[in-house]
Amino acid sequence: MNCLGSLQSINGPGATLEGLPSGAPYGLSGLAQDRCGVGGPAFGEVGYPLSASSSLFQQSLISLSTLLLQLLQPAVSSALPGVDVGKGAKSAPVDKAAGRSSGRSSKGSSASKDSNGSRGPGGSGVGSGSGPVTGRPNGYNEIVSQFGQPGDRSNIISVPMKAGPGGRTVPVQVHKKIADRLKKTFDEINAAGLSDEIKTFDGSYNARKKRGGSTWSVHSWGLAIDLNAGQYPMGTSASATSPRFKQIAQIFARNGFYQLGSDPMHFQFATGY
Repeated sequence: MNCLGSLQSINGPGATLEGLPSGAPYGLSGLAQDRCGVGGPAFGEVGYPLSASSSLFQQSLISLSTLLLQLLQPAVSSALPGVDVGKGAKSAPVDKAAGRSSGRSSKGSSASKDSNGSRGPGGSGVGSGSGPVTGRPNGYNEIVSQFGQPGDRSNIISVPMKAGPGGRTVPVQVHKKIADRLKKTFDEINAAGLSDEIKTFDGSYNARKKRGGSTWSVHSWGLAIDLNAGQYPMGTSASATSPRFKQIAQIFARNGFYQLGSDPMHFQFATGY
């Protein structure tokens, strides 16, 4: 008996695929299932003869299913944000106010910069060592807060340093809080073979006002030192100094001292003043 005969023997002479009852798969008995091979794609496995009417019925079901999916997709998408019904893929919800997908870290942000930028606090951006240095004061108030009043000799000590011409050791009067720092600077200059570039040692502590001004000089705290004043007088550009003197300025900068751009003989442990 063929597949259609098995179907009709179970469900009556006029049975067709469209009229199959529920129950056992497609309404066929175990014997009929074995004989017809029911269960393949579109009822089309070996031994299952499909009539033209049954094929049309299957196509109608597929078309109806597709139409229902298209009609339901907008409603489902609205009810389930972030779900693509058509593809089954999920996308991150969009935070419209922030302008980016939620759940994603913001890129391109950076820590806020110092208000003075790369010039350092109060620095002019000219000369060597203008970047911020831990413990170095910026402006008059910080100088007084950290190093006391100008001209206060109780803060001044005399330390032998290789600060003389050619690296000769000379006594240097300096604020006690930066004495070790300044001595280390001259030791590094000597170790680098640059001491012969020091032609003159022109002073450190000196309680006086700034030249042509009414405010205290940084020398008044023992926080400044002058070298080669005759060779590089005030008004000379730091860029006009010799290559070896520029190397000396770099060593001063590494140790926290600031070289004035238009007074290259002068190195001070302060900015903004």
